[in-house]
Amino acid sequence: MPIATEIDDSGRRICFTINGQIDAPEMMQALDDALANVQGRGGYDVLSDNRGVTVPITPDQLKQLVGRLSESETFKGRRAAIVVSSDASYGMMRMLGSLVEPLNIDVRGFRDTESALAFLKSPRPA
Repeated sequence: MPIATEIDDSGRRICFTINGQIDAPEMMQALDDALANVQGRGGYDVLSDNRGVTVPITPDQLKQLVGRLSESETFKGRRAAIVVSSDASYGMMRMLGSLVEPLNIDVRGFRDTESALAFLKSPRPA
């Protein structure tokens, strides 16, 4: 599964584009590489385009991802917008959102990039 990563420092955003079948080790490596690139620069939001994913992430893969996210301060108090193309992937993003809520990370699934960006740019609740 190829994962492309782009760091948008001016927008305080890490952008992922994921295609193919999700592979947990590759997913963890992409996350680790992105975290290393922004280390010491404060919090970053995430925009992930997962529309090219052929098989939705599994519950076990979600748990691995949540474990990795819990080890980093970079995303605490931040937002993640995940753009998906299938109902199953959308459901898994809702599950991810509930799993990371205790970490103070707001994850939401979207069907289009425009809505995802609007969410990331909207004012944060006080």
